[in-house]
This record gives sequence, C-alpha cells and structure tokens, in this order.
Amino acid sequence: MQHLESLNDVVQQVTGVRQRETVPDRVVRAADQIELVDMSPESLRRRLAHGNVYAPEKVDAALAAWFRVGNLSALREVALLWLADRVDESVQRYREQHDIDGTWPARERVVVAVTGGPEGEALIRRAARIANRAGGGDLLAVHVSPSDGLRSGTPDRTAEQRRLVEEPAAAALGGGRAGRGRAAGVRARRERDAGWCSA
Repeated sequence: MQHLESLNDVVQQVTGVRQRETVPDRVVRAADQIELVDMSPESLRRRLAHGNVYAPEKVDAALAAWFRVGNLSALREVALLWLADRVDESVQRYREQHDIDGTWPARERVVVAVTGGPEGEALIRRAARIANRAGGGDLLAVHVSPSDGLRSGTPDRTAEQRRLVEEPAAAALGGGRAGRGRAAGVRARRERDAGWCSA
C-alpha cells in the first residue's frame, strides 16, 4: 500500500521515506477483488527475522528501519482505512444496481483551511480521505490570506491546491468515486459553487 499514489504523503510522514514508484489508486480500485493480507507488526517482524521475507544479510537493516513496530502499526491502519473505502464503494454500487433510494444521513462536510504554504497539499489530501471515509462527504477548502499582509504561498502553489480540490477526476486524491461526479469526497462543481473560497 505504500505505492498507492494517494497515500504517498502519509507513507513519507510515517516512515521518512518517499516512495518514487507509485500507482494511481484508480488502477487498483478497478480490480474485481482486492484482498488485504493482514498480520500484526510482531508477526511480520518474526517472519523477517526467520528469513521468510528478505535475504539474511538484509534482515537487521530492514528491522531497524522500515519494519519498526511503530511504522508497521501506522501503515496497517492506513491500509485498513483505504480498504474500508472500497467496501463503501461496493455498497453504493449495490444500492444503485437495485434502485435503493432509502434515506441517508446528512452528508458530512470537511473544511480545511490553507494559506498556500507548502503544507497545503498534504492537508487537502488528508481532509479528502476523511471526507471519503465519512461516506463520500463534501470537501471544502478555504484559502486564508494572513491579515498581517505577509505572503504565505506562491500563486502557483495556491493554484495547485485549488486544482486538488476542484479537479473532477481528482486523480491526485486517488480516484475513488469519480464516476459519480466526485472523487475522494470532492464534488466537481462550477467555480462559483466550488469547494474553494478565499478569505
């Protein structure tokens, strides 16, 4: 799961390593079936120590770096949450195929405030994942300009952050429910009605 495009920033935060080889989420989500092989961090570390994963000369370095208990626990949680989104999509498809229009709870809305600074992309991606886990809720981004007049971000960076929120396919957010006009919880709307405003 560390190679999934939408989770690239999370994996880097957890492990300190940026994966250069990534796969767009839509490629994996297009599979007929996804199977998650789950095991506790301790079990995986035992398999490593017994030489079931890497050659013996690589085991100590792997256990001390990538395969630390903290890393494995965090990555396991991220993988389970990503897979839960797939289950939600399956339920939604079933409802559509069987014309089930029952009442749903009110749609959740996740609001993220960005200044155009370098942390904005990661904040938007995280907010999109939260909105998606909340049943495909709306993601709203608010661009905040500091009142002291200091510039907080470049126009290019601000434009890229806006694109992440408004882009209909939302490829940078990992795909998901793009076929229904939103992806990763982001609804594609006209600019006047978009999930972006400046304050």
